[in-house]
Amino acid sequence: MNPKLQSVLATYAQSLLACVITVMMSLNLTPFTMTKADWVKIGNAVWASFVPVLVRAMNPKDSAFGIVTKD
Repeated sequence: MNPKLQSVLATYAQSLLACVITVMMSLNLTPFTMTKADWVKIGNAVWASFVPVLVRAMNPKDSAFGIVTKD
């Protein structure tokens, strides 16, 4: 697997896990007691977890992946 893709997926997985756990704990939910509205909130956490990946990709000083300036 491409090392840059692997880095992107690892960053997204970490962010996704943190977002979903935060939403579930703040709403005091378990997967068995969730309503449709709760699943929508989890869905919002899924797309919101892309933000750290985008920020990291736009950072020219981050050489792991994304936009790299050519000096």
